[in-house]
Amino acid sequence: MVKGPSQLRQVASRAGVSVATASAALRGVGRISPATVARVRAVAREQGYRGDDSAVGLGSSVAFILDLNVASGTGQAPALWWPRMLVAAMSELVSHGVVVCMVPADHAELAGSIEADAVVCFELPEGGAVIPESLPAETPCLVAGTVADDGRLVSHIAPSHEIPIRLAFDHLVKAGAKMPALVTSKSQLSYVTSSTDSYRSWCDRTGHDAVVIEVGPGVDLESELAAHFSNGVDAVYSLAGETEVMLDRIESTGWRVPDDVLFAAQSEGVLERLLQPSVTTVSYDGASVGKRIAQSLLVGIRTGRCVDVELHPRLAVRESTTRRH
Repeated sequence: MVKGPSQLRQVASRAGVSVATASAALRGVGRISPATVARVRAVAREQGYRGDDSAVGLGSSVAFILDLNVASGTGQAPALWWPRMLVAAMSELVSHGVVVCMVPADHAELAGSIEADAVVCFELPEGGAVIPESLPAETPCLVAGTVADDGRLVSHIAPSHEIPIRLAFDHLVKAGAKMPALVTSKSQLSYVTSSTDSYRSWCDRTGHDAVVIEVGPGVDLESELAAHFSNGVDAVYSLAGETEVMLDRIESTGWRVPDDVLFAAQSEGVLERLLQPSVTTVSYDGASVGKRIAQSLLVGIRTGRCVDVELHPRLAVRESTTRRH
């Protein structure tokens, strides 16, 4: 009797399909043609295969399709979140015997040529994620951000953008802010645009004036901040850049955190607790997110479809939003 993940790969190879497709065909799950199901099952009978789902990841491969500038922390997303998430996801997959490949988004078609058994696609700075056309339609896909509808069954990494905005701004108001502003980047990333929309909705709901300060090339951030502080802004929640740099820019205006201006940021909160003052953060916890992404991909390899990954933020209150008078 033939049993185990390496034998499943043999069955998949002889049937001319991916490991994920072979596994799904043997279980009768996923959108696989009857002809493919019949071919896989015939090969399995010939090989005497008896499945062993507990180790189906062994020998499988997963492609991470992403913009490497973002992943290295040089893009618009919070820098520390990316390496923590990627390391945790890849470590979890490797521990199950999965081969992991990082594919630059501008060469996404490589994911098809390496015969990945599952793919995770991350949104690009200009907006949208890329699923390569060369990827077989039955390959399980996990997507962060928006993606063109080409008929695939995709699962999603689904952060709530409303919840972190509400956590941050409700806290700032409770801490004494009268006119809290959002600092964001000039980016089409969905987390930026959705967070900005959520902030405006929060302002409409609570009766606050919406003040959005955009960071980008050609913007004199120090002058922008000083002008807004002079016009009544007394708190800032930042989605843009490194927290330490933003804190320095705020205090370079002559306004002090937290006595004059309250300050919070979306970040992992690892470095922020060491700053002076320590900075209040809203975090998605990259390490735990990475592990859940890996678990979703393993489900995809086993069943032919990943499961959605929901992200739940947490608020860590520190000195930057605690008034001393």
